[in-house]
This record gives sequence, C-alpha cells and structure tokens, in this order.
Amino acid sequence: RVDIELLNNLHQKSVRVSFSSTLDSRSVAGCVSGEFTFRRNKWRSVCEMNDFNVYGDRGQGVGTRVFARQVHKLSDCGVSWISTMASRSARYEGNSVSLSTESNGYYTWARLGFDLKIPKDKQRVLRDTFGRGISSTHELFRIEGGGEIWREIGSTCLGVFNLSAGSRSREMHAEYLDMKGICVAPNGSI
Repeated sequence: RVDIELLNNLHQKSVRVSFSSTLDSRSVAGCVSGEFTFRRNKWRSVCEMNDFNVYGDRGQGVGTRVFARQVHKLSDCGVSWISTMASRSARYEGNSVSLSTESNGYYTWARLGFDLKIPKDKQRVLRDTFGRGISSTHELFRIEGGGEIWREIGSTCLGVFNLSAGSRSREMHAEYLDMKGICVAPNGSI
C-alpha cells in the first residue's frame, strides 16, 4: 500500500518508498514487493520503479493485478510517468543458458503498456525483418507479430509508462487487462 497522503504532500525532490502487496482471491494468490522512487519538480511528478518482484505462482496475473492498482493510484496522485529498467536475465542450467524465465520485464512491461527504447543492435535486426526502422516497443507492438519477435530478441532496456488519460501506455494497459479478463473498479480495486 502506497500512502497517498505522502505522495500528495511530497515537498522533497525525491523520496523512496518500499511496498508489498498480497493478493488472495478465488482465482489467484501471491505476493508482490518492490521499491519506487518518487521525484517531483515544478512541472510534474515521476515514479521510478526500482524493483518489482512477484512471489508464488508467476504467470497467474498477480503482478498484473497489483500493477493495475498502482497505475490507478499513481494517476490519482498526479504522477505523470513511471520509468523502469525492464530487464531480461539468463538462467544457467549446467553448461547451457536459458533466456526464457528468470527476469522477463523486457517483455512483460512492454505488454502492460511501457514504451521501451529498443537498443540499436535490436533495431538493426528489426530493420532487416520489417524493412524499416523501429525504435520503441509501442511502435513494434502495433505490427502483426511484433510482440512475438520482441519476446525472442528483446533485451534489457529503459522504459516509460505515460499515466496521462488516453496515452498509448494507458490504451495498451487497458487492452491487456481486457484480454486477461481483469476488471479494475473506479476506486482501483480489482
């Protein structure tokens, strides 16, 4: 639970907040913990997502549901953007490396609406594949098969989520929640 009063009365240039959230419903159970840094200047407030970890049954929507609540609450607090380093890490099994399961933020955050800046080496691969330059996941995910290609070739990169109503981030987030059958009430509850 993020203390909304703390965010609304943020007078410092930045504050770091740790969070944990437990979800236990008929359909899904698990825990998420992490850390945000909130920064405010005279124009806007930004949330840097430093850490976001799902415990329990990954892939069951626990993290998606917690993030949906956070999007709602942060938007209500007047936060403009969420930024994160969306990572991809390897899992080592003996002499082989698997890039599929350890840290999948590079793919998951893009699907949830973050716009990731695609690294130059991956842009070259995409240019060869699609015949044109593609520099962000918002652009890539608009192309049929773009998401699957990103799942295969994607890597750790910086991403931002625009919390403004009607933004591409919010559109993609709503589409993903709808596809997964996750409803967010006007008060942010799931």
